[in-house]
Amino acid sequence: KNDTEEKKTLRKCITRHPQILTLSLENLNTKVTYFDAIENEHQQQHDEHHFALNGNNKKSSMSLAARILISAPSVYSLSLQQNI
Repeated sequence: KNDTEEKKTLRKCITRHPQILTLSLENLNTKVTYFDAIENEHQQQHDEHHFALNGNNKKSSMSLAARILISAPSVYSLSLQQNI
């Protein structure tokens, strides 16, 4: 992605859920860590299965945390313990 596309993506995310700007860095980092753990577990299972079938294992260029932030930014405002 070029710089302009990244700015458009960020603008879209903030426009859809401006409250994301009020979340603490700790809150955001906790959720990114949680989504990364899910992705890593899934990716490991996928890689083992895909490599056995095809002999290669491509990984998505965008993390699960980033994809959630872009497609459903309000998820970041939810409580991990109560809602996710």
